[in-house]
Formats: sequence, structure tokens, C-alpha cells
Amino acid sequence: MFWAALALVVVRVGRTGDCRYWLLGGVVLGVGLANKHSIGFFAVAIFLGALLSGGWRLVLNRWALAGAVIAAFFTIPDLWWQTTNGWPTIAMTQALNQENGGLGNTSTWVVGQLLMVTLALAWLWVVGIAFLWRSGRPLWRALVWAYGLLFVLFALTTGAKIYYLAAAYVYLLAAGAVRVEAWWATHRVRSGLVLAATALTTALILPVVLPIQPASTLSASQATSPLGEEVGWPDMVDTVATVWFSLPAAQRAKAVILTSTTARRARSTNWGPVLGCRPRSAATTRSGSGVPVIPMS
Repeated sequence: MFWAALALVVVRVGRTGDCRYWLLGGVVLGVGLANKHSIGFFAVAIFLGALLSGGWRLVLNRWALAGAVIAAFFTIPDLWWQTTNGWPTIAMTQALNQENGGLGNTSTWVVGQLLMVTLALAWLWVVGIAFLWRSGRPLWRALVWAYGLLFVLFALTTGAKIYYLAAAYVYLLAAGAVRVEAWWATHRVRSGLVLAATALTTALILPVVLPIQPASTLSASQATSPLGEEVGWPDMVDTVATVWFSLPAAQRAKAVILTSTTARRARSTNWGPVLGCRPRSAATTRSGSGVPVIPMS
């Protein structure tokens, strides 16, 4: 949502030339950063794309600077927490990159992008890229540059995490839809075929991305994949709680729970209180290990 909102601000500035919209962009970016850091990469990529497209006047001005300052204010609490806790996000990012990056995962990344919005609609976001690029507007082209730069960056560093660029397809699909709107209205039969193909390809991909199958039918590889994290967590949390309360009170006062993935950390953090285990402080990361640490009380 925040990527799409920031892209909308970029489109509006690119179309009108009114740089005062960067103030709104700063709010969107700031709230987005408070939600997830990845939008920061998107903002930097847009800025670089604007420079590469010749739109430097639209991003190097007082309004853009004011928007950046607004976004920075939203990050102060997070920066303070990161600083006082040894920058755990950096440690976790490095660990994830080591696990999911590298040239060996680039093919997974490329195929994943085609499946991100179903095969039947892959052509639409490609049309969106062409539409934005051929517009001749520097900031609209900057959105294409942003997609390309992040495509390469994520392919090399986090290729196995195919969803890291998912938010970009919102604005690319929207751009493609604008381009084919007239065609869509005059070719109803073909439009119906596209809708049918979209429904079919979506149905085929659902078992891969959503836990709609019985847990007993999951293969060994699926059980250890992100999909596998969607099942069995009530039993996991119940087991953790049983072990936790079996410890003497003196040990519980200093004990921590280590989890091998952020998904398991989230399960314990969100559902532990239901069983009487409450986080004593925010989840942190053991220095250098990338392993989430949850102090519980």
C-alpha cells in the first residue's frame, strides 16, 4: 500500500510539476518506513531513477528536501531503538542475504516475478513498464528505473525471497491498465478470456502460496518453506509454553527463547501471551548471528 501511495505521489509530481506534493510523499514514506524498511530502498531507487532520467530539478528542490525531513522524523524512534540494541536489523539482513542471495537463486527470483501476479497478467505489468517509459516524463521513467534497479538488487541479494518486489507490481499493473483501457472496452470477448485465464492461473497457484491443503499432504520441502510456517504453529507455541512453565521461576527470570526464523519469533510473540508467556521487551537479535532473541516473562 505504501509503495503504491508513494508511486502515486511520484506520478502526480511528474504530471503536474507541482513539487509541493513531496510533502505528502514524505508522510507516506515516513509511515511506510515505520511499517517496513524496504520502502526506503524504493525511495532511493526513485531518486536515482529521476537523476538518470533527467528529472533532477523535480527531486533536488526545497519541497523534496522538506519531504525527506518529514520522513526522517518518522524514523527517529526506530533509529533510536536500532542504535541502543546494536542495529539488529542489519545483522538480520546480512543473515538473510547469506541464506537467500547469490547467483544460484537468480533463476528462482526471475520465475517468481512472473508468478507474482499470475502468468495471465504478466503481460499487463510489462505493458505498464512500456507505458511509463514511453511517456517521456522523467519521474514516470524514474518508476521504471526504480523497478529495474531493485529487480537487480534483490535478485542478487535475496533471490529466494521472490516477494520483496511484490509491491511494485501494484503501480505497474495500474499503468498497464491505463494503457489498455480502450482496448479492454472494445474487445469484450478477449477481455473475458483474460479474466478466465487469470482466474484459472490464480486457482492453480493458490496451493503454493496459501495453506489451503491439509497439513498431512505437505511435502518435506513445503513443510520447511514459508508455506509450512503457516501450519502447526498453535502446537509449536503450546510446546514452547509447556517447556517455559516447567522451568523454575528463577530461571525464567533470565531465560530467553531463540527462534531460527522471524516467523517462529512472530508466532511466539503474538500467541505466547494467550498461554501466559508475555514478552519482557521487544524482540532483538543476538549480535552477529541473525538469530531472533525473545526475552519472555
